[in-house]
Amino acid sequence: MINYTMNVQKLWTLPEQNGQSNVVVRVIFSYTGVSTQNASISHTVEDAVQLEYTGGAFTPFDQLTEAQVLAWVNAALPDEQRITCEAVIKNMINRKLNPIARPQAQQLPWE
Repeated sequence: MINYTMNVQKLWTLPEQNGQSNVVVRVIFSYTGVSTQNASISHTVEDAVQLEYTGGAFTPFDQLTEAQVLAWVNAALPDEQRITCEAVIKNMINRKLNPIARPQAQQLPWE
């Protein structure tokens, strides 16, 4: 099993959109999965979503919280994009939990 968390890494803004200033239009976020089998094993991917302010309630940039921006990310993140992120994370965690044995060169025994 894997526990997933998201964190905002960077915000991109437009100077003006629909009458508001400094409007967030792109969010770069990290998506981290931590193995419940071994909490020291994790993997993080970075991704992005586009946002568009269409009017209505508006929070000034300097009053935004990470929780609010993550709510926007979760609302805007297409299911396919979330599934892909989680599949990559799961695959990498499984590789760390069950490493593949790789052939190693050996010195010849008669030398």
